[in-house]
Amino acid sequence: VTRAGDPGPLLRAGCDEERQWQERVERGLTTIVERFAANAELARTAVVEVSAVGAEARQRHWDALVRFGEYLDEGRALAGKGELPGNISLMSAGAVSGVIFEELLAGRAEQLPSLLPDLLFAVLVPYVGPRAAAGEMRRAAEAAAY
Repeated sequence: VTRAGDPGPLLRAGCDEERQWQERVERGLTTIVERFAANAELARTAVVEVSAVGAEARQRHWDALVRFGEYLDEGRALAGKGELPGNISLMSAGAVSGVIFEELLAGRAEQLPSLLPDLLFAVLVPYVGPRAAAGEMRRAAEAAAY
């Protein structure tokens, strides 16, 4: 995280544009939860304490969520004819951020990687539907078990 609350560099790490969108999302989320688990202090500062730092830091955090949403918005093409709310990507980014916030607040940074399958499902389901998202969730859980 280069600036308080900015997951952008983490999301892009290892997210080759040649990969399918779902795989890029999974790699981005994996990078975030693993890095936050490895450095709980940094994660807590970037996600939890950012709101107490001041308006500029809160704005950077919000901007980071918007960028994460833009990254997710590429999945709209997978939704087919399904109508998605205009701000679905921001809602998905906010949901992931909220779960991570609560885990960090509770002092459970080391458990973040175990949440990857659920986070992946939450992000994918609006775009690919519950069946495909559940399949990706199961695949991620099986991969984590090895």
